[in-house]
Amino acid sequence: MILILKQVWGKVQRGDKWEVRADYEDESGAIYNETLPLFLNKPSAEDISERAELRRAVLEFRLNNPPPVEPDPMEVLTAEKAELENQLAEKAIEIAAEKAHLATVKALVAGINTKDTAKLVAAVEAVKLSVASTGVSAVEVER
Repeated sequence: MILILKQVWGKVQRGDKWEVRADYEDESGAIYNETLPLFLNKPSAEDISERAELRRAVLEFRLNNPPPVEPDPMEVLTAEKAELENQLAEKAIEIAAEKAHLATVKALVAGINTKDTAKLVAAVEAVKLSVASTGVSAVEVER
């Protein structure tokens, strides 16, 4: 963005310093009213011209290099909260499935008669099949 100095005005004494204002216009027609750095003495036309050019350069830099836009912290927290809630829901489903599976295994184990070898072997095989869906190895089940 390029700025053009349109006018300098308001050479006013403020306490022991002098204030001068300048208007700059960009290519879209927007006007920027700026205060030049304060003068310690009544400024000459050359002093004003130098400071007006300095101010134009600073303003152009500021307009051409805006600060990065930070995301709204509430939006970030809301998104993080939603993600954590989803993870919590997934874990709750996993836990419920594991509890249901454990109840099935307990029911199978509770009906085992250790004196009847055939029923014992059949019950152990049923437990192995039931546990296989959870990724637990058959060796672990036999222990």
